[in-house]
Amino acid sequence: MILLLFLLLFCSGVKSFSKITQCDSSPLCRCVVNEKGLIQRAICGSINGYLPRLPKTPYVLPLVSFAYADLSHLPAYAFDGDKVQSLDLQGNSFEIGLNILAFQTKTTNFLQTLNLEWCKIRQLRHQIFKGLYNLKNLSLSDNSLNILPGGLFKDLRNLESLKLSGNPIWIIRPNLFLPLESLIHLDIGYCAIKSIEKDWFKTMKYLKHLDLRGNRIKNIQPFIFDQLSQLEKLYLGHNSFFRLQKRALSNLRNLTVLSVHEGSLALLDVGAMDDLINLKFLDLSDNNIEHIQAGAADVPSIERLNLDGNYLRTLPLDINKMKNLKYLDVSYNRLETFSFCLFKRIKELKFLNLRENPWNCRCKFLYVVDNLRTKVNSLWPKEERHPGKWSFIPGRCEKPPKAKGKFLIDYLHEPNVNCTLENMVSRCFFQV
Repeated sequence: MILLLFLLLFCSGVKSFSKITQCDSSPLCRCVVNEKGLIQRAICGSINGYLPRLPKTPYVLPLVSFAYADLSHLPAYAFDGDKVQSLDLQGNSFEIGLNILAFQTKTTNFLQTLNLEWCKIRQLRHQIFKGLYNLKNLSLSDNSLNILPGGLFKDLRNLESLKLSGNPIWIIRPNLFLPLESLIHLDIGYCAIKSIEKDWFKTMKYLKHLDLRGNRIKNIQPFIFDQLSQLEKLYLGHNSFFRLQKRALSNLRNLTVLSVHEGSLALLDVGAMDDLINLKFLDLSDNNIEHIQAGAADVPSIERLNLDGNYLRTLPLDINKMKNLKYLDVSYNRLETFSFCLFKRIKELKFLNLRENPWNCRCKFLYVVDNLRTKVNSLWPKEERHPGKWSFIPGRCEKPPKAKGKFLIDYLHEPNVNCTLENMVSRCFFQV
């Protein structure tokens, strides 16, 4: 218990002038007190699985933690009369011991943050969060919930962050999220959801972060996210859909991060990303993509592009429009060559990974690679260059036979390789 206490205090950033002492009238709690004598947080244990008394103060306690305190029961009005702003209950065992009135109070409820992660909760009744009008952050991650009752979030109109990840949730009722008008962050990743419904987002006009990773989603319908005009980060990786249809990401003009990594994606329709005018980071790594047709990834604002772990035989032509590109990873594909024309507009490329491709080390290609290496390395200040920092990863030759297994740059500079400037330069055959 003592070790856990100090770990919790360390991780929560207790300042050096604070002191730790036993809380008055609460022998199972340790209080962190600031230089003015005010309690910043209380870390408490349990009595045979039940709550002890909390410290009584005339002011609101910023944090009370019962994390991993072996609690198994929360009775009705468990915190009535306690002025608590943030309540951490993670890591306890509330399989059957969570009373429907546990978080209700007969006086003003000051609670703004409630953490119920890893609590083995199997079921929640629809009135469990009744009266928590000031709640802003709620985490129910990593429990055993499979269905959430309608009306569960009825009183949580000021909620800004909701985390449901790591539960076997397979269905979400149509109006479950309807009261969440202030929501900014929604995490329903690594559940068992098979489809996304447009009605979920009907009132989420302020949502900025949506995590749907690790589900069983088989299809992304056109216009499914078009009510989320303020969305900035969208995570769709680890799902089963194989295609991004035209207009699937419509109206997401404020999106800066799109991650569709480690899934079954094989096809990108032209027009799927037309509205992503502010996208900075696109992650399509570890999918089944063999080809990206011109116009399917026409997003000039991209600064970081991950295409590693696919089956690409050619680089997408849309790269030549990404003039702000700084990071490109095309490792672990089936690429043999590419034209220098793709990179003619790109002036600030600071990282390029070409490894684990069957490169055909002809002179024209080696010239392109050598120029890219020079460009990438020149963008790093001298003080930031050191052997452990790889900004250019060249990969090895597969062809011709005499070059097989050799690093691209090493082979170019071998004395018996006759690559002159005349047989290395080529023209661009498309508009750049």
